[in-house]
Amino acid sequence: LCTSPADKLVFASIMNAYKVMEEGHKATF
Repeated sequence: LCTSPADKLVFASIMNAYKVMEEGHKATF
């Protein structure tokens, strides 16, 4: 697994988007 700063940034934004999506699910249903 390559852990360059750019990869960490991409991974962080993906995780953040996933959390937001999950929260949206809880609020919707």
